[in-house]
Amino acid sequence: LEVQGGVRMDYKELVWFGFSARYRQSLMFSAGFNLTKKLGIGYSFDLYQTPVSTFDDRINSHEMTLRYNISK
Repeated sequence: LEVQGGVRMDYKELVWFGFSARYRQSLMFSAGFNLTKKLGIGYSFDLYQTPVSTFDDRINSHEMTLRYNISK
């Protein structure tokens, strides 16, 4: 069983910041901005507290996001 929760804050529909946590596994920090009303880009950093598998030793991760809203 895995439990995850988080918070995201938008500022003037231009930029956003977020924080999320997985119970006993990792902390995640994210930020991004909207290029247009439908297109946005973001970055996330995961800080692992425990190894994900037996092959790694608390390796952190980086993630880039490209988002497109298809709804009105």
